[in-house]
Amino acid sequence: MSEARRGHNQSSSGVTRVVRVIRRERPGRRWLPTALLALLIVAIAAVAAQRLVAGARDLSTTRHELDASRARLAHLGADIRAAGAARRDAQRRAAAAVAVLDSERDRHDAASRNLRVAKEQLAVVSHDLAASLRGEQQQGDQVAALQLCLDGVSQALNRIGVGDVHGWQAAIAAVDPQCHMAAGGA
Repeated sequence: MSEARRGHNQSSSGVTRVVRVIRRERPGRRWLPTALLALLIVAIAAVAAQRLVAGARDLSTTRHELDASRARLAHLGADIRAAGAARRDAQRRAAAAVAVLDSERDRHDAASRNLRVAKEQLAVVSHDLAASLRGEQQQGDQVAALQLCLDGVSQALNRIGVGDVHGWQAAIAAVDPQCHMAAGGA
């Protein structure tokens, strides 16, 4: 007998046994309830087998979806790590820029203080220079007044030498304000 035929006979012999058991009449019982019970057991087994096959398919689908989710999660993890690295790099660059800005601000503040001090010193020097120029101007005015005074006194002495009494007094009176200015008066 071939293997296919033998397998068919084994399964048919199993069915035959069930049928024989169902048909066997026991004393006081009928074979119909037993047949219905066997049919119910076969139906439950078929439904269970169908659910088992469907569950296996669902499990396979769920595993596939789980694997796909894990792959997406791995990609998202890589994206998150890359974004974190970019954020840390941006924070380092921002910190460096803030440090440069602080350094430049400190240099600007120091330059502003130096400029303020230089302006104050320039104001003092300018004031001293103006006072010095006024002093020199006064000295120049006094020298010019002294020159005029001495010229007038020289003319008066010349007039005295020639005997001109009224001329020398007029010459002295004419240079009196210059002589007074040369002496330090106003």
